[in-house]
Amino acid sequence: MNREPPSTNDDRMEREWMLQERAVRAERLGLDDSDDEALRRYRVVARALRQSPDENLPPDFASKVAMEARRRSVGDTRLEQYLIFVLLGVLVGVLMGVVAWYANSWKQVMPLLSQPWLAAALGVIVLLAASRALSVPHRHSDADRM
Repeated sequence: MNREPPSTNDDRMEREWMLQERAVRAERLGLDDSDDEALRRYRVVARALRQSPDENLPPDFASKVAMEARRRSVGDTRLEQYLIFVLLGVLVGVLMGVVAWYANSWKQVMPLLSQPWLAAALGVIVLLAASRALSVPHRHSDADRM
């Protein structure tokens, strides 16, 4: 049941709102049932909302629900990681193909690539990227920690 009245420009919603309000008032005052079927249905809802739940929730219910929500949101990312590595391999393969295809036009650049300092710098960049990719922390759910 709604808590706020609907906008005044929607007649159908206004009628529905008024029906809900009549049902709540009739249930609160204990008036006799009406012949209106929709009003009876809303009275059943109003009656159910006024009653306290049959079962009392445990004191740590909210924390358990939050823990379960966190556990489900983490999920398993192995598939995504596998696909990233496959796409990275495809990218490296395409890059090697481009280098092989255009090798003749890059002959002027080859003497520069043979410099030892450039190879060392490229090696450091590759090692940094690899260490960063491999050191991604894995998330664990709270259930695994207990």
